[in-house]
Amino acid sequence: MMKSSSRFDAIVIGAGISGLTAANYLARGGKRVVLLEQNHQAGGCMSGFWREGFYFDAGDQSFESAGIMFPILKELGVYEEHKWEKVEYRIKSPHYDFVATSLDQAEAEMQAAFPDETGLKPVFDEFRRASEFLEMVADPHQVRIFERTSPQEILDLLKMLPAVNRWFDAKSKEEIFAPIRNEELRKWFINAGYAGMPFFLLAGFWYSWSEDYWYPAGGMQNLTDSLVRKFEELGGAVRFKTPVKKVLVRDGRAEGVVTGKDEVIPADHVVSSTGVLANASQVLTAAQRERLKQAENADRPVYVVTPEEALEKESQRATDTRTWRFKAENVRDFAWASSRKFIWDAQGYHQDDTDNPLVMAMSFFPKEGDPLWSRYSTQAVIHTMEVYSRFSFPYPYPTAQSVNGPAGGME
Repeated sequence: MMKSSSRFDAIVIGAGISGLTAANYLARGGKRVVLLEQNHQAGGCMSGFWREGFYFDAGDQSFESAGIMFPILKELGVYEEHKWEKVEYRIKSPHYDFVATSLDQAEAEMQAAFPDETGLKPVFDEFRRASEFLEMVADPHQVRIFERTSPQEILDLLKMLPAVNRWFDAKSKEEIFAPIRNEELRKWFINAGYAGMPFFLLAGFWYSWSEDYWYPAGGMQNLTDSLVRKFEELGGAVRFKTPVKKVLVRDGRAEGVVTGKDEVIPADHVVSSTGVLANASQVLTAAQRERLKQAENADRPVYVVTPEEALEKESQRATDTRTWRFKAENVRDFAWASSRKFIWDAQGYHQDDTDNPLVMAMSFFPKEGDPLWSRYSTQAVIHTMEVYSRFSFPYPYPTAQSVNGPAGGME
């Protein structure tokens, strides 16, 4: 087995849109990064190909920005390289055939197809109310909710939360569409989307159809290729046709990634990400796993990775690799952070919610963040959940994390 002659701070496996974004941000942060992709080009589900002079998208044919995608592409320096085309969606049935450009237009088209149907107006009024909330949260170019800091703006958002909570209840979908008397039309609305899709996500589709679906002129491959070029400009290394053949494990702990060429590439970071860590036995020591378990019922934050352990990692470079795996459900986006400097503390937050009784509040920060972060960060996360749960609804996810990184923001 061959050891890699290169040493990297981080390895990214897969050059899809998520891998490309992660690799670019790591390289922007001055890290030595290698991006491994088994295909001959980048893109994953957003790739394309040429045949006899014609270009074809092999997967996605559009995307929604939701105030996230476009700002990321701008920050990475590739947004201006592309001409962005607004995608139009056609809605067709035996009764109507139209391109969705607005809720008003969609309602008019359906009302013309069903002139005696009185239930369409209350249904589309509910769609408009959901769209009003979505517009308060984000537009294609910014997440507006971060700018809504005045007391009145915050109050306006809080007033919407009971409705949002109702829209996320799968049972409310049938109630909302009950005014539609035509059974075929009512079933069309109820069954739109995937099985069990709540009304809020269906409303999000309608909003995106008219306001927020985009396509880069020249094809999806054109977009992913520009992210590869930017990554290489930042000093990143890309290896196409390099599948990861095996994750080396010793004593229940991942020690390396073996490529198809029997090459081992080193990395040594602690990783925080949206979701729940799924392979703690492979990336944490037995002592760290025990501390994480103790934190579930602790009355104050418990170190999972201690300051001493973080300092030791910071003082040297690893010769092995680890793959961190996370599982997240019912999320539309994600965030992650990675550093060998991270101190990690955690404390369980127990709430009155049968579906999600335990939330792990956690903080990741370098030694430069102390003593402020170890004293207040995780406690502030718990306090935030306590306050917002009193005025709205219980926190719906299994983890809530605070990360001390190079840039401000929220996930």
